Parts: sequence; C-alpha cells; structure tokens
Amino acid sequence: DKVVKPALIIAYSWPIPIEIRSNVWFVVSGAFDLMRKNRNVFEHLSQTDSKCIDVIEKDLKRTFINKEQNIKYEHQLRRVLVAFSNFNPNIGYTQGMNYIAGFILRQYF
Repeated sequence: DKVVKPALIIAYSWPIPIEIRSNVWFVVSGAFDLMRKNRNVFEHLSQTDSKCIDVIEKDLKRTFINKEQNIKYEHQLRRVLVAFSNFNPNIGYTQGMNYIAGFILRQYF
C-alpha cells in the first residue's frame, strides 16, 4: 500500500512523465504485488526443464533487431519463456511469444 497510493496519484495525473511511466504502470496494474507475492514461483518455473526449450532456443536469436539487444536480453528472455511454458503446459510456447516478452523486457530493463 505504501507504494500503490503514490503510484495511483501519479497515474491519474496527466500526463505521466515518460521517465517513470513503465514503473507506474507496473505498480498500478498489480504486477508489482503479484511479483512480490509469488517471488519463488518464477524462480522455480524458470529453472525447471521445459518441453519447449528447443523451439524457444530457435526463436531467441530472432527476437531483437540487433546483436547487442540479443546479447543483453537473451538470458532474461529465455527464463521468462521457459517459466511461462512450465506455468501453462497446455499452451507451452508458441512462435511470437518471444516478441511479446521481449517488448516487455525492454520496457523494464
């Protein structure tokens, strides 16, 4: 609550300054609380072997436009995609998830 109230005040002021926009929406959307409450879940899911790892590995190098971004985000992107494929095994991994996860990673890291 100590973080959410100031974030809500900022979120409802117009416009949200660009330098804090991603952080404000991270808090206001509830993602911050979910991350805090489920801290160990992501660690477990991202470190568990995935049936989709071969397909994920193929798409990792194709996600970003340049080599520098691929190098910067490859490890984090792999962890997110493996975690999701383990979290929802009925979906697993499908082509294109790498672009969505990559976009989100670039917003916060």
